[in-house]
Amino acid sequence: GECTAWKDRLVAYLSDNVEYLKEGLGELGGLVQFQHRQEATYLCWLDCRALHERVRQDGRGELALWMEEQARLGLNNGSDFGPGRAYDGFMRINLGCQRATVD
Repeated sequence: GECTAWKDRLVAYLSDNVEYLKEGLGELGGLVQFQHRQEATYLCWLDCRALHERVRQDGRGELALWMEEQARLGLNNGSDFGPGRAYDGFMRINLGCQRATVD
């Protein structure tokens, strides 16, 4: 029915956002890797450990702050999602948005 068609279009749009993000990450020379996407969500994990290390080495502060101030990205800091430092260097991105926002 109509709801199924809408859902199918939405799922396709979200999948296209994932592919668009993956293509963009390829331009970063391996500093950020697409890590994981749950099957039933529009939230994805990015492995930013290489970028995290570079930001620290360059004395530019912590990754989440750098992402916000320098890259102008409002991502969720992975360290907020687990105990200890297990998720340091990971960021969560919401791809349930318009393509212009992903861009």
